[in-house]
Amino acid sequence: MTADDIIMWCRAYISDLLGIPLQSVDPDAPVDDFGFDSSGAVALVLDLETKLGRELDPSILFEHQTLRALANAVVTAAAA
Repeated sequence: MTADDIIMWCRAYISDLLGIPLQSVDPDAPVDDFGFDSSGAVALVLDLETKLGRELDPSILFEHQTLRALANAVVTAAAA
């Protein structure tokens, strides 16, 4: 998956979860802006792991707090 694919998946995930329009999920806004607490952030990472078929550090979303930063970190880690 490319960074853009990951961003789109995360935007759709948040849109579906919160019942908000996809276009209102800004990939450059901190995920906290969407009301995610730590358990919600971990759930997003776990579901992303399932989507990608590989393990991610559960703290990745705390270290990379926007969807764009998260996607770039995931792609960079995969290339290493």
